[in-house]
Amino acid sequence: MGKDKKSLQRSRAKKKARTAARKKQQKQNQNRSSGILATIGFSRREIGEAPIHVAYVAAEIMETGFGHVIVARQLPDARIIAGFILLDVYCLGVKDARVAVLSPMEFEQTVAKHYQVTQLRAVDAAYTRKLVDGAIAYARDLGFEPHRDFRQAEPLLATIDASECTEEFVYGKDGKPFFVSGPFISVARSRQIIEQLQRRCGDGGFDYLVGLHGPPEGVEFDEDIDDELDDEGEED
Repeated sequence: MGKDKKSLQRSRAKKKARTAARKKQQKQNQNRSSGILATIGFSRREIGEAPIHVAYVAAEIMETGFGHVIVARQLPDARIIAGFILLDVYCLGVKDARVAVLSPMEFEQTVAKHYQVTQLRAVDAAYTRKLVDGAIAYARDLGFEPHRDFRQAEPLLATIDASECTEEFVYGKDGKPFFVSGPFISVARSRQIIEQLQRRCGDGGFDYLVGLHGPPEGVEFDEDIDDELDDEGEED
């Protein structure tokens, strides 16, 4: 009887520890989702109503499958608040997102420094909203939600009317999802993604490439894997 009691106590202690860890993680996620928006002195509504400063998109995003969308607004104090959203238009939707508050000069320097290789082109804000919304919808249909940090960038897109864009975007590659693992996605995460695609799309319903860290266990890949895509954010 004493042994059963000790076993029950250990079980309860483990359950209590798991609950505490889950609550701690939830609090960390909430704090992270507030992020920089909680420090700049303007509400999400004020950010969404600030005038558009500029909007950019990676020029070859639909051809390569990956690239940034940048939406920048001018705050009432003349600073620029910019959302940098990394899109995977072939499969995962919003892979990463960050927000920065900069002076106009700092913003221009940041864009020039970080996008020396990737060509950006200026577009209407409606173009960026429609492109991002479509990528999210495509990924969500496959079972993938936007990166958690996208919540910080949402106010920058909130008041933009996507219907003003007449461009039509086709997601996926050759008519089906195409998952590219990249160097910052772990083997375990790659396996999860592929398993989800298998459930959603079935055999032959999607394509994939896995990075140099090797294929997920139990999944066979072509030997001539090329991993040239440079992802800029790690998946959850």
